[in-house]
Amino acid sequence: GRRYWHGSAKSEGKFVEKTRQIGGMKGKKIIRSAVVVLGILGMLTAIGFANQAQKALEVKSFTVSITNLSEGDPFLDEKEIKLILNSKLDTFVGKPSGEINLSELETLIETEPVVKNAEAYLGVAGDLQLEVALKTVVVRVKPDTNNGYYLDKTGAVMPWVSSYTPRVLSLNGWINRYCIETLPLLNDSARKALLNKELFTFANYVYQHEFWSKQLVQLYLNYEGDVELITLIGEQKITLGSFQEGEQKLEKLNLYYEQVVNKVGWNKYEEVNLKFKNQIVCK
Repeated sequence: GRRYWHGSAKSEGKFVEKTRQIGGMKGKKIIRSAVVVLGILGMLTAIGFANQAQKALEVKSFTVSITNLSEGDPFLDEKEIKLILNSKLDTFVGKPSGEINLSELETLIETEPVVKNAEAYLGVAGDLQLEVALKTVVVRVKPDTNNGYYLDKTGAVMPWVSSYTPRVLSLNGWINRYCIETLPLLNDSARKALLNKELFTFANYVYQHEFWSKQLVQLYLNYEGDVELITLIGEQKITLGSFQEGEQKLEKLNLYYEQVVNKVGWNKYEEVNLKFKNQIVCK
């Protein structure tokens, strides 16, 4: 059952030559693979030395920059941010880079209620940089019982802070009574959430509007549960009613300015009521 190779000497020579070529190719592949492996090991070693050198590098400077100055509200400045960090993490300058926890630094400053986000970087020359974005608020809610809170550009609640007072709409008046009387079937947190949602929709529209952001300065929630608008120009009592369909109600008020005030003047009427659908009621 055995099989034997039967061939000429020429065929045997070709077979031997082919075997040598295959062996040579395998050898070259092994050498190339070894070179690649050694290169990778060398690169990893170099990276390891570089990391060790980077960790041992002394922090030469620490700078803070506020990245959204054109849109964020300046609740904090660079100096105040540095003071907050240095009071809790000590100074950074002079320390080895390996002792600086960038994530801890970012998390610490992001716990400040006015901070939107923070990014920390460590340069190869030992320069530590922190970029901070501050929140932008669109309205302040101010009950009689406490300092209240803000709603930021995302509609989220931001605690009131005393360091800076932005020029935005403020809501005051019978806020607690409104929540209890108007929304009796909901619990306190649900009432507050619903009020905030309706208020934010209205206030955000005003904030982004070129005219209304200047003309409207305050919202007053009266005893009956109607919102009244306090304006920069004009002394009329302007009743909005609820915040629902607020944009359409402001369009009616603009119509009043254009077609009524221009004809009879600012002092003709003491009250302008916008709460009724497709009507402007003046007294």
